[in-house]
This record gives sequence, C-alpha cells and structure tokens, in this order.
Amino acid sequence: MSHRATLAGLGFILVLGACARPEPAPAPIQPQPIYNKVGQAIGCEGGAALVTGADGSVRCQVG
Repeated sequence: MSHRATLAGLGFILVLGACARPEPAPAPIQPQPIYNKVGQAIGCEGGAALVTGADGSVRCQVG
C-alpha cells in the first residue's frame, strides 16, 4: 500500500508541475542616449530617436 501511495504522490507532483505557469519573457533592453565629451546628448544607440522633455530630461524612443 505504501508503494501505491508513493506513486500517487509522485504522480500528483508531476501533474502540479505541468500546470505551473511558465516564466514571463524578460523585458527588452531599451536603447540608451549617447553623450559627447561635454555631457550633451547627441543620439541614441540602435538608431532610436532622441527625445528631450520640457524639463530637460533625455530619453530614446524606438520606432
């Protein structure tokens, strides 16, 4: 009887493992601004568009 209980327990664990959620895909790496020697943003990695906000913040926009 204990052999059957062990097999049933292992089967239950295998079923639960098969029903587990897969890991989500990692977020893509966003392009970073490229700066010149004096600290001014001159472009973005990968050809993304350089966007300067009203508050002077700099970010890269893909697409």
